[in-house]
Amino acid sequence: MVDRKIGGLALIGTLGSATVFAGSFGWKLEGLSTAEAIYRSFLAFGGSDYYYFPANEWLSAARWFGLGTMISAAFLVVLAFAASQVRRFRIKHRKNHIVVVGADYFSFSYALANTNKSERITLVDTERNLSKFAHQSHNAGVLKAPIDFLEDKYLIEALGRDPSLIIFGDNQVTVNIERAEKVLLARPKQKICLRSEDLALNSDISLWSPLFGNVPIICELEFAARALVHENSIVELARRKAQRRPHVIVIGLGNMAISLIEELALRCHAPDQERLLVTAFDIDCDAANNRIDVIRPGLRSALELAGPIQMDGLLSGVDSAGTLAMKAAAADVPVTCIIVSTGCDSQNMEIALRVRRLQLQTLDFAAPIFVRSGEGAYVSPAKLTNLSGGIFRFGGSQVSDADMALEQLQMDLGKKLHQIWSGEVGEDPDTWEKLDQAGKRTNTRAALLAVEALNYLGFVPPQGVASVALAAVPEQIDVVLQNKSLMDALAETEHERWVAERAAEGWTYASIRDNQKKLHNLMVPWDELDSAGAEKRKDFNNVTELLKFSRDEGKKVGPKSRWRKRLRIGVLGPLSIGSLNKDELRNKLNDWLVGAGINAEDYRLEVVTPNAPGFDRIAAAALFPIWAKFGGLEGDLFRFEVGETNDLDRFAHHKVDIVKANKQSQKLSKAVTGNERHVNASGFLSGSADRAAFIAESESVAQRLVALCDLVVVAFSDENGKMTKRVVAANEGKVPVIKLEQVTYSAGAPSAAKS
Repeated sequence: MVDRKIGGLALIGTLGSATVFAGSFGWKLEGLSTAEAIYRSFLAFGGSDYYYFPANEWLSAARWFGLGTMISAAFLVVLAFAASQVRRFRIKHRKNHIVVVGADYFSFSYALANTNKSERITLVDTERNLSKFAHQSHNAGVLKAPIDFLEDKYLIEALGRDPSLIIFGDNQVTVNIERAEKVLLARPKQKICLRSEDLALNSDISLWSPLFGNVPIICELEFAARALVHENSIVELARRKAQRRPHVIVIGLGNMAISLIEELALRCHAPDQERLLVTAFDIDCDAANNRIDVIRPGLRSALELAGPIQMDGLLSGVDSAGTLAMKAAAADVPVTCIIVSTGCDSQNMEIALRVRRLQLQTLDFAAPIFVRSGEGAYVSPAKLTNLSGGIFRFGGSQVSDADMALEQLQMDLGKKLHQIWSGEVGEDPDTWEKLDQAGKRTNTRAALLAVEALNYLGFVPPQGVASVALAAVPEQIDVVLQNKSLMDALAETEHERWVAERAAEGWTYASIRDNQKKLHNLMVPWDELDSAGAEKRKDFNNVTELLKFSRDEGKKVGPKSRWRKRLRIGVLGPLSIGSLNKDELRNKLNDWLVGAGINAEDYRLEVVTPNAPGFDRIAAAALFPIWAKFGGLEGDLFRFEVGETNDLDRFAHHKVDIVKANKQSQKLSKAVTGNERHVNASGFLSGSADRAAFIAESESVAQRLVALCDLVVVAFSDENGKMTKRVVAANEGKVPVIKLEQVTYSAGAPSAAKS
C-alpha cells in the first residue's frame, strides 16, 4: 500500500510538472512575459477559460495534462478514504489463511515458512508494530490488519472467516495467552499456535489453563538452541579435537543460555564420550542460580554443571580475574567450544572479541566461539570452519527452511516413538493427536536421538536443507542393525539421554512412580535396570525403530539426499615433491575400494591433511576429482594442522617458496566440493614455535592423523619423507596405507624438512 501511494504521488508530480512546463512554454510563444506565462500555466489545473480554445499545441497539451493531474489527485484522495474500508472488507471475508496476532520477525518468518502456495498471511497488530513489515509484507503478499486491541470484537473481526491457523506471536507469553483465551472462547474449535519464551511454562503450559493442554508451542530460544546443536554437533566436535569429554564454556546465564545448556544435556550422549561438562560464567551468580532453580530446577542433575562462576566479562588480559577463572576451568578438561549469550547483542560481541584476542595469546581457549546475535538474519548458526578459534554467530530472528524442516523431522520422529511405546504397553498407537503438549514434548525431545546415533556411527548428512531429513543408505543401516554389541551400546546411550531429559524436567528417582510428584523408578544407571531386561528392550527397540525409519526413508530418495558413511582418507608425504602420477593414485585407490567393498556413491569422502606444502596439498587436491570419477558426490577437507597455514609455509620456505605454497593452497580449496574445516592439532600458538620444536610436533600430529583415517596415501623415498616413513612404520598396519611409487621429487633437494 505504501508503494502504491508513492507511485500515485509520483504520477501526480509528473503530470503537474508537465502541465506547468507545457503551459509556460505555450504562453511564451504567445508573447506573454515569463511571470504571466507561469501564472497562466497553473490555471490549467482548474480548467480556466484561457484553455477552452488553446492557441497552440503546447497549450492544448497543458490543458490535458492539467485535467489528468486533477483526476489522479481526486482518485488518490478517494482511495485514501476508501482504502481502510476495502481492507476491512477483505480481512473480514478472508478464508484458509494463516493469521499472526502480535508479530515480530520471528513469528512472521515462522508463519511464512508454514504457508503453502495457496495460503496467505494476515498480520494483526497495532499500526505502529505493523509499520516495520512494510517491505516484507509487500513482497510476500501479506495483508495487514491494524487494530488497537481495546475491544474484543476488533480482534475477532480481524481474524477473517475461516483461518487455517492462528499464531499468537507476541514475544510476551502473557499477552499471547490473554488474546488466545478470547479467541478460543469465541471459536472453540479454532486451530492455534502459541508463542512462549518462558522456558518454565513451556514444560506444561496446561497449568495456566486447560484450554492450552494440546496447543503447540513455538519458542525462539528453543529454535536457536536446537539449530546450534544440530548444525554443530558438540560431541562430533570433541571427537575431531581428540577429546574424550565434551566441555562447553558458557558466558552469560540468561534464558537463552539455559535453553542451550538443556539442549546440550539432551543431545551430548555417545558410547565413546564421557559425561558432558558445562562451565558457566555470569556477572551475577546469585541471580543466575535463581534463574536455574526457577526455569530448570533439575538441570544440574542432567549434566555436570560447574558454576556459575563470577566473571565481569571484561577479560582485559591474560592475567585478568575473568581470564584466570576461565583458565582454571579449562585446566583439567580441554574446551570444546565457547558460547557467549548474555542477553545483549553488543555485549555478546564485545566479550566474544575479547575472548578471540585471548585465543591469539594462549592455547587454553583454543575452541570456536559461538556468539548470540538476536538481530542477525537467521536462527541457524554460521558455518563452522575453524575448530580451534574464530567467532561464529547464531540465534538470529528469522526462521529458515532448514529450521522448519528440522522441526518437522522432530515431530515425525516423536510420533514414531510414541507409536512404538504405545504398542509395547498395549495402547492404541493412533493416540498422538490426543496427547497433551507435555506428552508430545517428551517424545519429540527423544526424537533427535536418531541424529546423534547416525553421527556416532560415522554417517554424514547431505548438503543443504536435506541435512535435516533422516534418510540413510539402506545397506549401511542394515549392517548396523545386525551388530548386536553396537546396538546395545546405542540402547544404553538412549537410556542415559532419557534420564537426563527427565532430570532436566524436574523428575527424581523413587522406588514407586508418581507422575504428579515427578517421581520415577527407572531413573537409575543402565546396569541397575531390571534383570529380566524388559526396560532395556524398550530402549533397544527405540533405537532399532529409529534406525529402521532412516533406512526406509533412504529407500525413498536418491543418493544426494541420503546420510552416507564417512570415508576418511589421509595424505602424508614430503615437501620436496615435483609431481605425482594421478593415474597411479586413481588405480591404487580403485583397487583398495573394490577390495573393501566400497561403492563411492554410498560414502562421503573426507580428505585429512597436515596441509604442509608439497605432497600434502598436491595429493589432497588430486583426490577430489578422482573421487568424482568413481561416482562419489561431495568431498570434504579437514586440515589437521600444526599451528596455522602461515606457520607451515614459513617453516617450509627453504623447500617450497611462499608463492608456490600459496598456489597449492588455492588449488586445494578450489578442488573441495563439500565442507572445509581446520584445527590447530598442535600445542603451539601461531608464530610461537621454533624450527626444531615445530618439526618434532609435526611427527606427533602426523601419527594422530593416521589414527583418524580409514586409509592413508603416502609417498617417501630413501632421501625424501623420512618422517612419513617413521609414521607409517609406527602404524604397524593398523590403518591401510597406499604408497605411491611414481612420484618425482625436487631435483637435488636435501632431505625433507619434516624428516
